[in-house]
Amino acid sequence: MVHSPEPEQCVCGRCGRDKQVIRIERSERLDFEPASFFIVEEQRPVMGCPDCRDGVVCAPAAETPLESSLPGPGLLAQLLTAKYKDCLPAYRQQKIYEQRYKVRIPTSTLGEWILAAAALLMPLLPLLKQRTLKAFLLKTDDTGVLVLDRDDPRGRKRGISGYTEVKVATCL
Repeated sequence: MVHSPEPEQCVCGRCGRDKQVIRIERSERLDFEPASFFIVEEQRPVMGCPDCRDGVVCAPAAETPLESSLPGPGLLAQLLTAKYKDCLPAYRQQKIYEQRYKVRIPTSTLGEWILAAAALLMPLLPLLKQRTLKAFLLKTDDTGVLVLDRDDPRGRKRGISGYTEVKVATCL
């Protein structure tokens, strides 16, 4: 963003010549732009010879994460982050989108998009498992984790609920 002096300040009051830039004073400000929805419209001209009407061509449509579906990659990333990182179920996301942004997306549709996007990430599962098992500590939410317990008749028990750090070596 450039802020220029007023036009009358850009002329020398003594000789009347235009002033030149000597240096640029810079300042920075950290700001935040809330999430927003927007439509990306793609246009693909269909072209052909007007005389012989032969060789009609059209560029292919851009690749999308979910074939024949509306959400773009940014929306899918937002849905997955809100669900799995921020613990917002689809019905709460639906209410937020409708109340804050006036965008109505049925909860069932959000659920379908979340499942389809999660399926796209399945090839990463072996790597995630490998990295998780190499870690010394595993941080969990209040979802129970089975841990080994020699004192339990079954040899295992449900780990402590609440935010917990569990030694990975004890996880089943």
